[in-house]
Amino acid sequence: MNRKALGTSGYVVLGLALQHGEITPYELKQRIATSVGYFWAYSHPQIYVVSEKLRKAGLLSQRRERSGRRRKMYRITAAGEQVFKGWLSDPIIGHTELRDLAMLKLYFGEFSDQGTICAMARQQVAAHEARLVEYQRIPDQRQLNSFALRTVELGIEFEKMAREYWRIIERDNI
Repeated sequence: MNRKALGTSGYVVLGLALQHGEITPYELKQRIATSVGYFWAYSHPQIYVVSEKLRKAGLLSQRRERSGRRRKMYRITAAGEQVFKGWLSDPIIGHTELRDLAMLKLYFGEFSDQGTICAMARQQVAAHEARLVEYQRIPDQRQLNSFALRTVELGIEFEKMAREYWRIIERDNI
């Protein structure tokens, strides 16, 4: 399978399958929400489609439970691990993409009134404070591998910076 055709969503599924062994789509959804979901948007219905696509490509194997809910259980194959590790070594070209609705609205703030911009700034301060608390409460940070811990640390630093930025916007009352 062409690595570009796989898409980032496929690599998320492969990486989590490699990290956690046999995993159901529901467990993938939970793992995404408590890990990469903090910094990478992922459409949860996509998990089922992507998992099946990876299985058909031979990058995941699948077994079904024999009784009960008969859930699908996926496991990364040797080929899937090879493709995933190849993707990790691909160079990253370009810059960090930041998709922030508040920044977009601030950019067009000249067409708004001061009160609206100040209210938005206060909302953003509160939102970034809440996200900062959420990052700081990530369960079992002591058990995270050093790479996962570094992503949490970056998230914490980003939220602090964003909170301070919006405080400045509110204070300056532009």
